[in-house]
Amino acid sequence: MGSRLKDTIHFIQKNISPSNTREILSFSGRYYHFEVFKDDIYYFETTGAKHKIKLVSKNKSIEFISTLKEVEKLNHSFLRTHQGYIVNWDNVIGLDKKRRELFLIDEKKCPVSRSYYASLKKKISEINELIQ
Repeated sequence: MGSRLKDTIHFIQKNISPSNTREILSFSGRYYHFEVFKDDIYYFETTGAKHKIKLVSKNKSIEFISTLKEVEKLNHSFLRTHQGYIVNWDNVIGLDKKRRELFLIDEKKCPVSRSYYASLKKKISEINELIQ
């Protein structure tokens, strides 16, 4: 086997092993198509325009046509925290109960409404049970 082929196989085994794969989410519509790594997504929020959603991620913010109800179905890590917000639970690092805000990595914040606070507490309890 040639040296170049060996190097290529070694690179693939090292960098594209199951432990290094990242889940990619695709978003498509009539006038758009884009892909984002799931773990790069901080949250989704509604905009002022009807059926327009803003995706906020590590590298960019993208607006597209959809509903939060549809976004919520995309992945079990997406949790509704407010009528206008869905957070990627994998990027949550804290909760301010008094202000009802979730803290995300990279100093991002996301509101938690009273009506969604109970489901958030349930999610936290489930995680605590798994840890113990």
